[in-house]
Amino acid sequence: MRELFQIGYLGEGKRPIVAFEVKPLPGESSEMVIAGSKRTLLEAWSQL
Repeated sequence: MRELFQIGYLGEGKRPIVAFEVKPLPGESSEMVIAGSKRTLLEAWSQL
């Protein structure tokens, strides 16, 4: 994400789309994978 800011894709006043695809492994619940992915995204965002 830091690189997306550095190249100008993300920034103040911009509303581009960034997508992440996640998929549960056998035995994992979709809800847990989504929750973990959201936590990771929020943590990465907070470090910018």
